[in-house]
Amino acid sequence: MRRRTPTIATKLSAIDHIQFEQFCRMEGKTKTETAREAILYYMKAKEAGQLNEHQSEMVLRLKKMEERFSGLLVKLGIGIFLKVWAKLQQRLELNPCLTAKELLVQLIADDPENFNMSHQRTLRRRVSAWRHTQLQLEYAHQRLTLEPGCAINIFTDLAELAVTQ
Repeated sequence: MRRRTPTIATKLSAIDHIQFEQFCRMEGKTKTETAREAILYYMKAKEAGQLNEHQSEMVLRLKKMEERFSGLLVKLGIGIFLKVWAKLQQRLELNPCLTAKELLVQLIADDPENFNMSHQRTLRRRVSAWRHTQLQLEYAHQRLTLEPGCAINIFTDLAELAVTQ
């Protein structure tokens, strides 16, 4: 006489159940046989550590990507100052002589939970880049602004180039 083993009951969503039935038909096996094989395969793979290796490999790859992306954000100073950069820019436009340290002290006074003096170097880089951009814009604006009589100077200056025909 065959010994009866305990049964395992599980519930699947309607879609999963349909897929399971289709899979059983394709394999030509009963639901019980397919479920038994799947459970045994999973247990053996778990014992061998194959499932954990695959999962941990994916976790490591994701962690590396996250660290790389975080590093770039920190290097560019985007992460911490993103929400307050517009306010800092207004302060710099009103008083361009403000230093990064003075701006940071104001930020710490406004929001001590999110800012501290360890952010000074990053803010110094951001302020320096902003000043460089402002100088470039100012220089370009001066070159494009025509003063009265400037058009005549452009053509008379061509004579100095010694252009011959």
